[in-house]
Amino acid sequence: MLVKAFGKINLTLEILNRKSDGYHNLRSLIAPLSIHDTIEIKVLKNSTESFVTCDALELHGDRFNLVSMAIDLLREKYNFKEQFRITIYKRLFISAGLGGGSSDAAAVILGIVKLLKLPATKQELVKIAKKIGSDVPFFLENKMALCEGIGDKITLIEKYSKYYVLLIKPHEGLSTKEVYQKYDELLELEKSEGEEKEKRKRIDYQKLMKLYENGKFKEFKKEAANDLYKPAKKLLPVIEKIKHILIADYGFSLVGMTGSGSCLYVVSKNKRELYKFMKENFERYQIELTKIM
Repeated sequence: MLVKAFGKINLTLEILNRKSDGYHNLRSLIAPLSIHDTIEIKVLKNSTESFVTCDALELHGDRFNLVSMAIDLLREKYNFKEQFRITIYKRLFISAGLGGGSSDAAAVILGIVKLLKLPATKQELVKIAKKIGSDVPFFLENKMALCEGIGDKITLIEKYSKYYVLLIKPHEGLSTKEVYQKYDELLELEKSEGEEKEKRKRIDYQKLMKLYENGKFKEFKKEAANDLYKPAKKLLPVIEKIKHILIADYGFSLVGMTGSGSCLYVVSKNKRELYKFMKENFERYQIELTKIM
């Protein structure tokens, strides 16, 4: 069986506070992308264990662990005996903020449920997904959504426009853990230096979606935010350089960073202007043209 593991971009990402367990409460408007990894799932006969492999040599073992965890949690819940060979064919950029590891885990959950005809309810699968990672419940849906809490409270947005998206990633990636650590460090530094951060006005998501639907990208960008951009650019300054090129040199209106980076994106109605950037910069960065799905 072949299954698709789709990518995502965060159109907004607000960090509300840090919980006592070290996790952060978030509010994020997430859009699913048509670009995807492809995963092959085979049932192994006469095997006592499952195997997860990937064609991307640079992928760290912890990404494999999310898929292995998905298999283990499904087995624990539904008590099946089958073992699997899972092969991941990567197309989503790695360490980019596109949700690749979480999406792979969600795709494997849905694939195994279908393959074994498991009597799983949506609520049961969401409960399993939450144990794996904060983005995994979103990828069970693959619709634009406002995700809150640690990503587990999902409000689906049923009707939305499906614009083109250009993904631009520097060759260096970023660790989500390190970006959050840097965020916390910067916050503590501000407090210690007596810089009282002005309380930010909450994003009005009804207003934001109206701007999005009307293609008013400049106004949308003024209302939106990604709180991880500042720590990400501290760790990897080339992010800010690329963003400047996208806005100042090419005049793109809706430019953002997805998740904890290092991937930037441009949302546009105009495919031709995105192709122009691709043609002129394909040797400098990793670039993919996709669409909100």
